Amino acid sequence: MEIVRTVTEVEVRSAPTFASPSTADHWSDLLLALAGRLDRGLIYDRDVRKLLPAMTVLIGSFDRRAR
Repeated sequence: MEIVRTVTEVEVRSAPTFASPSTADHWSDLLLALAGRLDRGLIYDRDVRKLLPAMTVLIGSFDRRAR
């Protein structure tokens, strides 16, 4: 008599998803974290250049709103 057992291994991976911050506190935390990474040099220069257009729009929007 021969017994055959089949073992199936399943690995489930999930891709990270981005959820937009829903509160001013969460936005503030994210922006402070970005500022800290920039200050510590943890973001490559090539990536800083990629952030420039979005940051320019953000700063302009914030300036208009805060007046």
